[in-house]
Amino acid sequence: MSEIEPATGSQKSTSVLVLDTTAGSIIHKLFGYLERAGLGQTFALSVLYIIVVSLTFLPLLIGAMRGPHSLLVRGDHLQVPFFFDLDILFALLVSLPGLIILIVTDQHVLTRSLKTVQLEGTITFPDDEKIRLKSIRSDAARHQRRATGVGYLQYRSWN
Repeated sequence: MSEIEPATGSQKSTSVLVLDTTAGSIIHKLFGYLERAGLGQTFALSVLYIIVVSLTFLPLLIGAMRGPHSLLVRGDHLQVPFFFDLDILFALLVSLPGLIILIVTDQHVLTRSLKTVQLEGTITFPDDEKIRLKSIRSDAARHQRRATGVGYLQYRSWN
């Protein structure tokens, strides 16, 4: 591997290394579709939040409503009613949607940061190193998605 060094004034390049970590990602495709709808990134993130809550919190709420216990009142057999379980509420209404939003915006942040660092000359990548890094990163992202999918399928088959 060639060594990556800080750029000097005469070495600064206008060519920047751009890595794509989203190839084949369903959630990134959904976000891209929402963003291309022309209503802005804030709207796309809001819709994504609604989708995540709809897929995780609402089924749990419907199940709790159909169950025999109250959602708000403690009883002999129910110490923590559904709406008093702040762990689950926070996890499904704040943490999980926040994590999904961070996941879909990671490519934009990575690209912007990498471009800024290279254009300011903080680091430079030789052209052959750029090609090598792109291929390594795309292979790693593909293997990571494949491993995640296999892990999920194994989890589902065990339960």
